[in-house]
Amino acid sequence: MVTDGFRASVGLLSDYHAIADVPGLADLHSLNVFSGVSSEFRWKFLNRSSAPIDLTLSFEPQWEHIDDASGQNMQSYVLPVRLLADMALIPDKTFGALNLSYLPTFAHSGGTWQQQNPSEIALAASTAIFGSGFLGVEIRQSTLNQHGFFSGRALYFGPSLFVRLSSAIIIKVAWEAQIPAETGGRNDLVNYERNQVRAQFAWNF
Repeated sequence: MVTDGFRASVGLLSDYHAIADVPGLADLHSLNVFSGVSSEFRWKFLNRSSAPIDLTLSFEPQWEHIDDASGQNMQSYVLPVRLLADMALIPDKTFGALNLSYLPTFAHSGGTWQQQNPSEIALAASTAIFGSGFLGVEIRQSTLNQHGFFSGRALYFGPSLFVRLSSAIIIKVAWEAQIPAETGGRNDLVNYERNQVRAQFAWNF
């Protein structure tokens, strides 16, 4: 935390891949303890203490040397920009959120650079389950835009858990499974994973 309205953080990334019998991908079982660096810079423009909603702009540059999908070595830079809105549905108990994300990605593999411009829309809700913990659920639509063309889409749904261990330490865990989109009736397992699990440990100082 830098000021009341601005927050900055830096973290290290790790990857585990278990790939078997996936078309277009080599079978792989590997753990990479250090796969990249992530960071986050957040500016809160509106606060529920003085407005109906919280409104935050987030910039989250990230560097990785392991491909998320294939687990192979490559260089990639992601420059996500997100607009985050949330409001209290039941004061101090239940909250709803809408997140809009644009995630331009630049990857270097095989001697060439490639660019993608994914976007995401997510709706989420969470409710307090004990003093410092919240249980939530999220539905998220991801689209993949490559070389100026729409090239993939996935719909994810799943639970999340947020626990504040102290005034400075928090833990976030989320699991989302890909479900058939409203059109097409099947999952996109070429461009997206079947399941996505995210774990975050944050220490504010």
